[in-house]
Amino acid sequence: LNTAFVRDNSYMGITAPLAGFRYRFGAESYLGDYSFTAVTADFRKYQRVNRVTLAVRAYSYSRLGKDQERLYPLFIGYPYFVRGYEANSFYKKGTAVNTPGQFSLSQLTGSKIAVFNFEVRLPFTGPKRLSAIESKFLFSDLNAFFDVGLAYDQDSKVTFRSQPQQYEGYDVQTGTQMLITERVPAMSGGLSLRVNVFGYFVIEPYAAIPLQRKDISGPVFGMTFAPGW
Repeated sequence: LNTAFVRDNSYMGITAPLAGFRYRFGAESYLGDYSFTAVTADFRKYQRVNRVTLAVRAYSYSRLGKDQERLYPLFIGYPYFVRGYEANSFYKKGTAVNTPGQFSLSQLTGSKIAVFNFEVRLPFTGPKRLSAIESKFLFSDLNAFFDVGLAYDQDSKVTFRSQPQQYEGYDVQTGTQMLITERVPAMSGGLSLRVNVFGYFVIEPYAAIPLQRKDISGPVFGMTFAPGW
């Protein structure tokens, strides 16, 4: 069962919305082998200033109910959420395992997620009236971005620091003491270029600097196949 209240008065540019706003507030309930409820809150605002667009997104998705922890966890390391934290980049560096005092892959999964994104979008190549450089074949937007994301569970301890710390906790189910790792937001900044490939699809190569990752010394490069949010 699913219901939502949605409004959208934005209008698209070459690869992403240029002006206006969008929002969606929804709730869904699952019944059967798994029983839980999910709540969505998604707000997006686009402000056109001369040739550039200032874009902001605040997004939250939460699972609630007794079966929420049994499901495959949500992941904020996808490039359409927080760029620079893709799972394969952790595995390549051998830092996917949970290490005390260091940001690891487990920080990016949970039954609840919250994401904030800010972009400065410049129509780079394309129609003369819209773009900085006129082109009849290459339609693209140049973007500077800042991403923030947090993944957590019902019993997680969320703190706002650069690296997570561990503390002693109590497991109610087993009745034993255990070490619990804090959850901290993942942040990144960088540049991307969205390209409209002849109106069929949009690709976005990007370079992101993940601020919480200490296992790398430079930017993370990646590719997204999706229009701008």
